[in-house]
Amino acid sequence: MTIDDVYQIMLFAIRKNQNGNLSPSSFNLVINQGQTSYLDYLLGEFQKYTPGRPYAAVEFGQNQDIRQRLTPFIPPPVSLSIDGTGLAAYPSDFVNADAMYYSIYNRRVKFIQQDRKDSHLNSYIDPINSNPVYLIQSNGFQFYPVTLGSASLSYIQKPDNLFWNYSTDIYGRAIYNPSGSVQPKWFDLDMLEIIVRALAIVGVNLQLNVVEQYSQIIKTGGQ
Repeated sequence: MTIDDVYQIMLFAIRKNQNGNLSPSSFNLVINQGQTSYLDYLLGEFQKYTPGRPYAAVEFGQNQDIRQRLTPFIPPPVSLSIDGTGLAAYPSDFVNADAMYYSIYNRRVKFIQQDRKDSHLNSYIDPINSNPVYLIQSNGFQFYPVTLGSASLSYIQKPDNLFWNYSTDIYGRAIYNPSGSVQPKWFDLDMLEIIVRALAIVGVNLQLNVVEQYSQIIKTGGQ
């Protein structure tokens, strides 16, 4: 699905439901808000957590289907350089950690909460030198032991901001220009979910199956 397909589906839905029009600039704004909302949903929305159960109803790592939806944004593992204090900066497009490995032995590096730091650093059962751990901090990953040197990270990237680029004809109408446009990397079904969220932002509340029907109409050149 191209970014032009996405825009045409949204225009069709808005006009079909008599909600006016959607300018290119407004589309570029709301589609990225919809994308961010959907990514947050797949990672596990904090507001969905319940007391005593620190898990969302939908959360990354929960099952294969959720992971599959995010695979376009999981690049090959990258090597992290850890400084003398045990700190490694986040990749520039980092959103969420998938897995961390100690590169020398290809063993898992365990994530721990701040309040568990002391017990891990002083554990006799799992000595920290052979069972490294890491914490999440504002400026990067904090590793223990601090002498770890390097690690391998699998992570979820931040999706590129989607963009519908255009030129204007002699009447000032916007004409789609693939050059300079930023295309979706999501699978089509996920892109439809994003469209549902973007439409809700502009006041058009539709179920996924209705948006899917509109998508098929656009693809077949119907009105």
